[in-house]
Amino acid sequence: DMLVESWAGHLRVTKEIKYAIFLQACGAPEGGRFSQRSALHVLIVGDPGTAKTMLLKAAIHIVNGSKYIDASNATQAGLTGACSQVEDLYTGKKRWAVIPGALALTHPEGVCSIDEYNLYKGDKGDLNNALETGEVVISKIVKATLSTRCSVLAGANPSLGDRKKFDREIGTPYADQLGMDFPQLQRFDAIYTLEDIANENKDQEIALSMLGHLVFSESDLELDFVQKYVAYTKQFDPTITLEVATYMAKRHAQKRKDTADSEYLHSHRQVASMKRFAISAARFDLSKTVEMRHVK
Repeated sequence: DMLVESWAGHLRVTKEIKYAIFLQACGAPEGGRFSQRSALHVLIVGDPGTAKTMLLKAAIHIVNGSKYIDASNATQAGLTGACSQVEDLYTGKKRWAVIPGALALTHPEGVCSIDEYNLYKGDKGDLNNALETGEVVISKIVKATLSTRCSVLAGANPSLGDRKKFDREIGTPYADQLGMDFPQLQRFDAIYTLEDIANENKDQEIALSMLGHLVFSESDLELDFVQKYVAYTKQFDPTITLEVATYMAKRHAQKRKDTADSEYLHSHRQVASMKRFAISAARFDLSKTVEMRHVK
């Protein structure tokens, strides 16, 4: 709690979201039999005014080399990468070159915060590949492969029809109000929703915090210490014991059985997501082994 609140104690949102963002910063090592990616991707979808942008901007301060970008104004070149004509400094003539986007320019162990994710008008296929494989392949005019191995923290508003907030009256599941297709949602290891619902005590605390008279943490840890702690956790490569792996496998099988009618909760990709979060939690504890408490 001290580390997480020292980083974002002024933001009044559910602690689980802060924990997820912090574990995302700790990351998980690459490797495994299936060459699973190490990057942890988190999506926060919520009503306007629920501090999504502030969370995204705060997240890039945990790990040096992280970046923030507004997808509503971003071109494909600005987010993933593309070919573009540039002026040769020696000849003054135009030539084709590969321009890396924000994902490629973010440090592999950093976090790329993508705001207004639902408003991105570029190639969704390239973006999905960048998130899943950690690469963007450019084959137009100039051929190149850009590395996009960073973690992604995306923020978006619901996009059902003309609405920009969740509709709690129509009975449509929130997953169907996001305006994103199934392949897009599958790229994220965790999806959180933020609702703007009136609550007198919480609203008063938020207002006091915005006015500079309320902090939700008694910790006096400096951000520099938080950054050094996260950097130190990356030295650990925790292993998963057979006991823990068996527990995770049973939970996954039971979840697939209980959610047979929901494709959103029915993918084997969730095993890899659970593995990444469990390893990251063990890293946070500076543990060489993933224990049951890390999984739970």
